[in-house]
Amino acid sequence: MEQSRLPVRFNALKHHLRYLLSAAEEWKEQDRALVSERLLELGNNLYDIYTGELEVEILCESVASLLRESGIRSGDDYRCWLGLKRYATVTMSDCSGWILREGRTGGFRIHLHPARNQPLVRRVKASHMKTAVALLLESGVHPDGTGMLTTGLINRVRGAWFGLSPVKSIDESRKIMETIRFLTAMGMSGIPPVGQTDDHNPLLSGTKR
Repeated sequence: MEQSRLPVRFNALKHHLRYLLSAAEEWKEQDRALVSERLLELGNNLYDIYTGELEVEILCESVASLLRESGIRSGDDYRCWLGLKRYATVTMSDCSGWILREGRTGGFRIHLHPARNQPLVRRVKASHMKTAVALLLESGVHPDGTGMLTTGLINRVRGAWFGLSPVKSIDESRKIMETIRFLTAMGMSGIPPVGQTDDHNPLLSGTKR
């Protein structure tokens, strides 16, 4: 018997670091206007991004499996399961925490995103993440966040790629540099300067809390 499909919605570009890094590799060969349009999908606020190894498909199917095992087949079932809080927290096998809510539009939707202050979850500012990714994609930027990276370059990229205002303080520049170092530590490489060359369900049993 085929398993019933549940409408789990997860913004992987925004909330899954390894998905973002994979997309960034493809962006190296794409037009800047198209890349900046995708990066604008990260929004303008603080948000949480998962840094672990579980793949997007595994995360979504694991949540769907948990809900099916809990007898959820409809929006009414799901709302009852969520209870008065209107959200639930589940824990994956890597100890990362995730929030389940009901989608606000489009009928019955299960909205999934990382929980704040959990293992393997990092809180980032969208403008810093967009700027850091763009800088690493900009030819000539050193991937370790040093050397040719200056406040002037940061401001030029912010303006040209996203129409963002110049950074307002040294502290903000440092935070962007920290984001670049975080991305490179997690595996993102920059474009070098010219002339340089599972079937295991990862949800812990029981797992709603």
